[in-house]
Parts: sequence; structure tokens; C-alpha cells
Amino acid sequence: MAAWVVRAGFAKTGNFEFIAFGRNVAVINFGLHGNVSDFPTQQELRGYLLAHAPDWYGYDSARKAGYAAAQLWKFANDIAVGDMVLIPNSGRRVVAVGQVNQGPVRHIHVEEFPDCFQVRPVDWKAKDIPMSNFGRDLIRALGERSTVFQPNVLDAVAQFEDILEKDLTS
Repeated sequence: MAAWVVRAGFAKTGNFEFIAFGRNVAVINFGLHGNVSDFPTQQELRGYLLAHAPDWYGYDSARKAGYAAAQLWKFANDIAVGDMVLIPNSGRRVVAVGQVNQGPVRHIHVEEFPDCFQVRPVDWKAKDIPMSNFGRDLIRALGERSTVFQPNVLDAVAQFEDILEKDLTS
């Protein structure tokens, strides 16, 4: 099992958390209208984003489109069933912890948004673990600016599992 941080919107607002928790999914959005799994390579995905993503995403350079493609690719291809997913909300100073519980990434449309979201089914174990329960190294790791990443902390999975267990028993 691996641990993954998946940002559900902007770091301070967590504006897509209502999708994540309401539909029991991990969710990201990079302006891709369709399923990331339809692209056979990350390079083809990058080219598509550069040419077709909505203007407000600002993929006006290969570098920006490459960053988005890398995040989408990790979400679709590197996160596995059974992996731990964490959604930090620094605005509320809480972290949600869940486990990917089934198959591949899919895309969904939500009425009030013009674009489409990439989602992975998740069994949420806890949605409001206070960041004060996390050590300094874990908080620093959760603060990385990427949208989809593995925390660079020794024994991250074991530390997160310990915090989750303490939260569930308190």
C-alpha cells in the first residue's frame, strides 16, 4: 500500500470536497473533457491539454500542460486499489483519509461546473482529522504544492495509519 495526497480543489478552500465526500471519490480537475484513461501515453495527454483545454486553465506552454498531464497520469495510473488517499484542507486545518476501494479512474460531470472531473472510488475512513494530530514532518509533506503526490516522509503509510487509528478510537 502507498499513501497519496490528492488535492480536492484549491489548497485553502477545498472547493471540490463536496464532490469527494458526497460521491465517495478522490477528485481532481485539470480541464480534461473526457477520461484520462483514453490516452495511451502521458505525452499524448500533454499534447491534448495544450491544444484543447479551456483557456482559463492557462496551458499556454508545454511546461504547464506537462505539469497537468503528469498529475492526471499519476492519478489514473499510479494510484492503486488499496492505496491510502489523503485530502488536506489547510483552510479548515483538517485532513480526510480514505482508501481506494475499486477499479480505474472515471470521469463525471457535475451540473454547476462546465468541466469534467476525474475520480477514483474511495472509502472515506475519516474526513476531519485535525492537522494538530500530525507531526511537523507530515504537515510539511502535506503542504507540497502538487495536486497528486506521495508524501516524502519515511514510513508515511504507517504514520498515517497510526493517526487514523487514534482518531477513530478517540
